[in-house]
Amino acid sequence: MRIQLQHVIVLLLLLSGIMGCQKSSQTPPKEPAAEASAATDEHGETEEERVAAQISTLVGRLPPGAFGPYLLQGRESRLALWAVDSGAASGFYALELPFEESPRAKVRFADCEGGLERLSLGRLIDTSVAVLSSRSAGQHHVLELHHIAPQGNLLAGPRVIAETPSEYLWLKVVPTSEGAFFVWAEKSRDAVDIRGRSYAKNGDMSPSVVLARQADAWQLQADSRGVFLLTTEENDGQKRVALRGIDGTSGEVLLVQEVEGALEGALDLDFALSKTEIAVAYSVKGGQQGRIRSALFNLSGKRLAGPHYMTAPRSEQHLLALISHEESEKIFALWEEPEREFQATRSFWGARLASDGRALEPEFSFLLSRQDPLLPQLAARGGGLQLITAVPGDSAEDVHLWVDIDETQLATQSWVITGATAESRAPDMVWSLGCSGVQGRRCSALGAQSGSPTMVWLEKPLQQQRVEEGLLLKREEALPRLRAQRILGRVDELTRLVGQKRESVEDDLLAWVTFFDPQLPYTKTNRIAPDGRRAPVRAQLTTATLEGIDGESPAQREYRFLEKKISVRARSLGGIALSEANTKKESVVAWAAIDGKYPQVFVTLIDSEGTKIRQRMMTKSRGEITDVAISKVKGGYVLAWVLSDESEALIYKQKIDERLKTLKPAAPLSAETRFPTGLSLTRLDDGVLLVWSDSIGAAEQGHGDIYSIALSPKTGREISPAHRIIASADHSFAPQLAPLGRGHQSTAILGFIESKPGREQEQESLLKVAEIDLEGRFIASRREIGFDGEVRSFGIECLQEDCHLAIALDRGQAGELWGATLSGSKEKKKRPLTRLDGPPSEVVSPIVLGDRIYYVDADLQRSWLLRRLDVEW
Repeated sequence: MRIQLQHVIVLLLLLSGIMGCQKSSQTPPKEPAAEASAATDEHGETEEERVAAQISTLVGRLPPGAFGPYLLQGRESRLALWAVDSGAASGFYALELPFEESPRAKVRFADCEGGLERLSLGRLIDTSVAVLSSRSAGQHHVLELHHIAPQGNLLAGPRVIAETPSEYLWLKVVPTSEGAFFVWAEKSRDAVDIRGRSYAKNGDMSPSVVLARQADAWQLQADSRGVFLLTTEENDGQKRVALRGIDGTSGEVLLVQEVEGALEGALDLDFALSKTEIAVAYSVKGGQQGRIRSALFNLSGKRLAGPHYMTAPRSEQHLLALISHEESEKIFALWEEPEREFQATRSFWGARLASDGRALEPEFSFLLSRQDPLLPQLAARGGGLQLITAVPGDSAEDVHLWVDIDETQLATQSWVITGATAESRAPDMVWSLGCSGVQGRRCSALGAQSGSPTMVWLEKPLQQQRVEEGLLLKREEALPRLRAQRILGRVDELTRLVGQKRESVEDDLLAWVTFFDPQLPYTKTNRIAPDGRRAPVRAQLTTATLEGIDGESPAQREYRFLEKKISVRARSLGGIALSEANTKKESVVAWAAIDGKYPQVFVTLIDSEGTKIRQRMMTKSRGEITDVAISKVKGGYVLAWVLSDESEALIYKQKIDERLKTLKPAAPLSAETRFPTGLSLTRLDDGVLLVWSDSIGAAEQGHGDIYSIALSPKTGREISPAHRIIASADHSFAPQLAPLGRGHQSTAILGFIESKPGREQEQESLLKVAEIDLEGRFIASRREIGFDGEVRSFGIECLQEDCHLAIALDRGQAGELWGATLSGSKEKKKRPLTRLDGPPSEVVSPIVLGDRIYYVDADLQRSWLLRRLDVEW
């Protein structure tokens, strides 16, 4: 159930004094905008009048225990209402706020007997106001009605609507053509019943009726055409979403339509009425992430579309609201995406719904400070929206923004909410945003300052103000742009993830090796392993392809990976490497496993589904295999690995044919090495380029420098000597190569991480890139790709002139995954894509395959999830 935001105000405004009011005596005069046009809009307003509007302020104090204030919008005026249930100032109060005149005097229209619990009000069709309140009275709870005039004077009441031992959890006043319909949620044992009762203008009331039983969330919408109730209900462990149509005069339930049944976690729900349709939306829990589903009905309850996923799968999503305008066919949705949160902000998204109830692209997004529990505030205005949000400002206080959003979902203007005078501060809180009048021309809100409890009403700004870039709400046009985020499934902790791009999204091929502690003793077990042997299971080598699992559109489709186990006895220290095969439908995986007592290098040919075709052991050596790399060349493959023992560590290379047979015996590189790590191989036009990091010759112990060597694609032999290409006082490691194509592949982009070793909290890890040729010569100077955080891992892919990167950052309190685009080695653009739940230091290097990024991240239960981002670069 959505919490009524006004109730939060009670906790924030418990200060002494008596409510008073006055119009600000120093309201600034209207000022024309610079070079304002005299052209008028469809309502007859000039540009000057639209921009040079007014902010008005009411100053007053609320005593302890005050409920409200609430703001009720009208065509000619607004009504602020609050209640105090104890002390000398106890009572119900109202204050009329005309749009064109000064505020009226406050009216104390009724006594308050104490024990006040809840309050709700609604403007009836004759502009009078029904005030519904509940209070505790001994062992009972009483529901009462006060009927007041538009100015706040009491017309009738108090009148008891219901009395019961059960607590009232929620109240709602629904205006009808005959008067009003009162709805409340009544707790009964462990369940909640929704009840209703109609009220005619002459004072007649129908008997109380039960509208729904065993509800755990509910929303109500009504207009002159009828009353509609949306609930989630649980029965025999199954949860369903149900829509009911109700006669506002008799309370009779005219229709019950199950929107969807057998749901998990359907708690956030809302619906909205357009001229002809009812749009329903709710959050569900599916797989490992939350999604929002939607459905459309006509006003007779006939299903028009859905239920189906409303949004693209972009990690966890929580519905906030559906918003419509009584004079418009348009319905907007607003939701939160926690995994898009960065630093001290929350991430909200919005979109207009299409004719089938799905969110239309492009969507808009904005950030919100975590400090204000009442925001964001939205209201329909004409064909668009009004939005109030808050973002962290230069000082410790938040900056409140009021934004116009047109029907194309673009922010047409935005301004900072400021005080009405030079002496008054901007409000710390804003609530009760609403628009009324023709096309919603008049929009107002209430606000307060916690240090000096001011009740303010806000209309249009005095003048449009420029806001720093990044604070404005705007459609997410900046690139890279996250289009979708999917959880593909759970995996064990990995040491390396690799992938190969195929012709379509579903054909992407992934492979990984899981972590296994090599210090554990090699002990045979009595249990037969998946491969039929009794030898102990070690690290698992797995290939996977993707499969669409529902009929949604490609942007909203869910995928799962289909695993194929290549080995359950891999050596995680050896890692894994993947290369295209010489036929488009096959690939080759290089990896390590123990054979007998020692690790050996293996290569496996797999088909398009990741199934093993043939496999060969390439070495018969004694020592540890700590790295493997492989690259396709004409007539076969060039293979490289690191073999180490207690005295030395050497890099070996070998040429094998298309059937994985040895063409040339393995031989170590002539280069002197000490601790080579991070082998990376890539094929260029005239040879194969191999790079690695090694500490030999480094300025300080524990530091690494980057080395390269060129190998023959025909024999695998060295065609140029190995040499150090990156030498600095810092530690350079984790090199990756991506060939840069300019009609041919003569150069490659080299990316690597550079850090200053030391205590963890003092490390500074940077991402650097350089364009190099086959001999390791720089085509351009190396560059740093700057980030506000520590670079922990990255992936890179180059297509023609541009290169795309995925970077895992440690931002101190949280990790983030960023996307970046380079032109050659020059930075073009970069942007955060999603938040990391697990420690970024434990995230294996992400991989970039065209418009997709694959990575593994831990969830809050420390379970590892394989994820995919769809990115527009």
